[in-house]
Amino acid sequence: MTGLDHRLVDDFQAVAIILAMATVFFGIQYQKVLDTVAKRPVGGPVAKAAMVTELLQTLGYRVLPIGALSGFSAYLFLPNAVAIVRDGPFAVWRFDFLRTAWMLILTMLFITFVWAVVQIVRILSTSRYFSK
Repeated sequence: MTGLDHRLVDDFQAVAIILAMATVFFGIQYQKVLDTVAKRPVGGPVAKAAMVTELLQTLGYRVLPIGALSGFSAYLFLPNAVAIVRDGPFAVWRFDFLRTAWMLILTMLFITFVWAVVQIVRILSTSRYFSK
């Protein structure tokens, strides 16, 4: 094992709890977020105002924490990912489990972060539409 590999093992131990929290929270909130964004109010201005409130609560209590946890976790993984790429030709087919796992987890966290940003944009645009 190289010095980088030892650092990866140590860092995996340090961020394991953050990863677990981010993954579990995402799993719990994912469908609730999609259901809320897909809803359309039935009725007049009162229903629209209630929908805007629900959208903003979903944003604040569900989407922003997912985005923050996944973004922060990806940020923690990024320096070692750069070191992996700099250390030599990184290739999934040259299977180094530790390095491949590190890059896979970083990719999943980044995808989750992008999903959260997309949901933020959708919620804000939908709430503006109903606010009119």
